Amino acid sequence: MQIVGEGFQTHPPLFTTLTAGGNGEAHFALEAKIEACAECVTPLIGHQPELNALLDGFAAQVAHFIGELPIHPKELVIDGGVTQAPHLKVALTRATGLPTREHALFDGTALGIAKLLHL
Repeated sequence: MQIVGEGFQTHPPLFTTLTAGGNGEAHFALEAKIEACAECVTPLIGHQPELNALLDGFAAQVAHFIGELPIHPKELVIDGGVTQAPHLKVALTRATGLPTREHALFDGTALGIAKLLHL
């Protein structure tokens, strides 16, 4: 997700969403989704080579979507269940060329929703 400001923008293949900005105001953001991550990952837990190959594929998809962003990011911040796989952080850094760090909170989506509810 990349915050693009207070004005609605479109940049296909990304979709536009509403998110809480740092100052508590609503902002528009561009977002892309990689569908069914957990559904794909869960059966591969314990099968490291297959899991790593899948995570490399996720990283390639992320790199593609980053290339579609109007503003090139300086870093990649990750959160959520699949980010607990150590290989993903390495794969993302390799695929995107960006420093990759984990968000301080495990589920940033829930935080964003909570911020929006308090606007």
